[in-house]
Amino acid sequence: MLKKLFKCQSPEPLSSPPYSPRTQNNIIHHGLHNCRSYVIYFHLPISTLMIIDLRAKADEESISKLKAKLVEASNVYSNDKETISWFVMQSVFDKQDFTIVERYEKESSQEYHLNNPYWKTFDPYVIPLLEKDMDMHRLEELEGSTM
Repeated sequence: MLKKLFKCQSPEPLSSPPYSPRTQNNIIHHGLHNCRSYVIYFHLPISTLMIIDLRAKADEESISKLKAKLVEASNVYSNDKETISWFVMQSVFDKQDFTIVERYEKESSQEYHLNNPYWKTFDPYVIPLLEKDMDMHRLEELEGSTM
């Protein structure tokens, strides 16, 4: 799948966010680090996506603890091998509702996530803060879709 990465307009487009270290390494590896006014495309495999909806208990302590743990987890899991992205969101309509979006290079990439020692601490901390069970969706990117 061909993906549009960015249009760079400076001689050193990778010196600041939003480019992750993984993206920077891919671009530098492909010799594209000194571009000017180019749209850069490169091939990515079809990725696997996990979307997890969580609903915190109604008390402020549960909401703030869950929020902090999710942000912490994002910073840990985003560095796992073959993880494209791992980010969290909070509903703008209901502060109890959170969503985790995990994007992996392929289905088997989740093994790195599940073998991360941090994973063993996540559920025991998070589950008591939830009003109901997590709602998980496993998806695969459609061939031909765009970024």
